[in-house]
Amino acid sequence: PLGAHMRRTVPEHMLGRASTLLSLVSVAAIPAMQLGFGGVLDAAARMGFEVSDQYRIAFALMGFLILAGGMVYAFSKNADEAG
Repeated sequence: PLGAHMRRTVPEHMLGRASTLLSLVSVAAIPAMQLGFGGVLDAAARMGFEVSDQYRIAFALMGFLILAGGMVYAFSKNADEAG
């Protein structure tokens, strides 16, 4: 869906750059989410939570971040409507 949206909103002469940026962000998000997940686990451990609660907190936070990103995307204006 993001690729199709990008093709619709990005000018034709910028499609290569936009596609490359989309790929880079997608690939960079993988270790960023893994590092964030580990950071949340470490922080929860320092706060004294049990291991099962640490994972519950970490999964809940990652789920919230993904949901928040989806909500921002869902309610953002389309480029067609903006200009």
